[in-house]
Amino acid sequence: MAQARKEWKELTPEQIERAIRGSRKDLDTLVRWYAPLVSAAVMARVRGVPTLAMQVEDLVSNVWLELCRNDWKRLRYYDRSRGELGVFIRLQASQITWKLVLRQLGRPELVDEEAPEPTDEDLESRVLSRDFLERFAERAKARLGENDWTILNASYMEGLTSEEIARRLEKQPKAIYQQKHRLRAKLEAIVREL
Repeated sequence: MAQARKEWKELTPEQIERAIRGSRKDLDTLVRWYAPLVSAAVMARVRGVPTLAMQVEDLVSNVWLELCRNDWKRLRYYDRSRGELGVFIRLQASQITWKLVLRQLGRPELVDEEAPEPTDEDLESRVLSRDFLERFAERAKARLGENDWTILNASYMEGLTSEEIARRLEKQPKAIYQQKHRLRAKLEAIVREL
């Protein structure tokens, strides 16, 4: 039988707002609270790169340095009406880690250093991409069975390996690999329809 998932709780909106405005105490709380999500995002990104497995702690530190750069500028783009801060931080951490990994692997040409930071003028493209993601999520929820949805969340949102998912669901890892392969095909079909 599947293990019950521990419910994640966000910091209070007041704590988040104070942290974004620069309260040292609340920033410290925020870093400690969301550290496991940043670590999970980093580990999920480097899982397929054995040469970087020993550098996870350094990458996590570099991600936090990037997040706090320019007086926590990235955090100021967080909009509570669009979702949880934990998801926002995890996505930011994943994106930063990917850039760091490309540099480590000697593929800096794939990192767009000249890409400007998002501005208010980018609102339309952000809204359009959010609409796409919402339509995708709605279709995925409607079409995927409970097992596929569980694997999708465990793999892509929690960053668990196939072995970890297999233990959680009390299945063989080979079965999870096969289900993930079929799940990717289903997700690709949904994306093509949009």
